This record gives sequence, structure tokens and C-alpha cells, in this order.
Amino acid sequence: MTAIRESGTPARRAGCDRAVPRALTPRELEILTLAARGSTSHRIGRQLGISEKTVKNHLTSIYGKLAVQCRAEAIAKVVAGGLVRP
Repeated sequence: MTAIRESGTPARRAGCDRAVPRALTPRELEILTLAARGSTSHRIGRQLGISEKTVKNHLTSIYGKLAVQCRAEAIAKVVAGGLVRP
């Protein structure tokens, strides 16, 4: 059953249909794309010529910007938002 607001419009559940922030840097999108394709942090680092720790730092920044807690949530959010294709 859908809840209706006082204005007469349907209320959305928290977390649904939120737009993915476009504040991600090109490097963050690159890392998230590789992660969505199944690459580990170590492999992403080797591919991009950066350390695994730097990849993890980027992922932590991504989680904050997307308001998520883990890699899977971040990937799901950007895939659903159309920013990344796995």
C-alpha cells in the first residue's frame, strides 16, 4: 500500500529514487566502474598505477558522497542511476 502525503502525492520510501550525486570525480567514477566489473582494490590499483591504499581511500570518499556503507551499495546506486555500467 502506498502512503499518501497531505498534498495528495504519493510518499516515497526513504532511499528510493534518489538521484546519484554528480559530485564524483572522474577518477572516482573510473574506480567505481572497475569495481562494478568485479575488480579488487589491489587489481584496480595495479591497473591505474596507484596503490591499493589509494584505491581504498577513493572508495571511502565515494561511500561518503553517495551516503552508502559499502562497495556493493555504491555499485548498486551508480548502476541504478545510470552513471556506471558493470
